[in-house]
Amino acid sequence: NNLTQEKVEELANKTVYGQKYLKEMYLLNLKQGEIMQEVEEYLPSFFKWAEDFMHNPANQSKMELKLSSGGKTDFSSKIEIVDILDIEENIWSPRFGLKG
Repeated sequence: NNLTQEKVEELANKTVYGQKYLKEMYLLNLKQGEIMQEVEEYLPSFFKWAEDFMHNPANQSKMELKLSSGGKTDFSSKIEIVDILDIEENIWSPRFGLKG
């Protein structure tokens, strides 16, 4: 619920410069600074995505999803993401035609 740029950057720093993945980085012959540079390249697009799709009471503009019914009438709905369960979670929704 509190997805601020500072908190995400702090979490990225703790993860990259922590001990948990140090062995894997050593085996891959990578330095922590190189990994952090890679992570920082993705942060602007991540924050843009979060701004567009995540629930934010201060920002009432929501992404609009247009659904075609195949006929004369098309439907549209405002959507937002209110919770992230897991970044690797599979999604399957026959109702909305989503699978991935």
